[in-house]
Amino acid sequence: MSSFPPPPAQTRLEILQRFRVSYLWWTLLFAALAIAAIAWRWSQGTDFANGVPFHQSVPILLAAASLVNGISFYFQNRYVRHLLKQPNIAQTFHLGRFTLRFYAINLAVALALSILGFYPLLVLLFFYWIYPMMVWLIPYHLITGAILGREIRQGLGRF
Repeated sequence: MSSFPPPPAQTRLEILQRFRVSYLWWTLLFAALAIAAIAWRWSQGTDFANGVPFHQSVPILLAAASLVNGISFYFQNRYVRHLLKQPNIAQTFHLGRFTLRFYAINLAVALALSILGFYPLLVLLFFYWIYPMMVWLIPYHLITGAILGREIRQGLGRF
């Protein structure tokens, strides 16, 4: 099998810029929906505990989402830049693999931040696990990865 060169620099730059903008918008949308749903659920309370007021939980969730997505963006951007330099990338790009890796990177960043001591994330992981809505591993990163991977594949299709 012959090796095809990676996409030209201009094409890589266009795909990367589109990835960055799309990452921002899709993450904002899905994070806002997840934050609203979780904060609403926390405000409901249970038989054994009062709910957490919506206005108190939203800043905690915003801080957690900002940290996770901000740090994750650095790793995702590096990964996509590296990916676009690979020979045969237009033929070998797999949406499923990209999506799972995207999700795994975000999950690793969230877990690392929790373990390293960002208290609100630690609380999210270990205290609020009892809430059914708070499966914490809300798969919006999986959905975002699939959407962004599809956009990358479309960009590579033009190459």
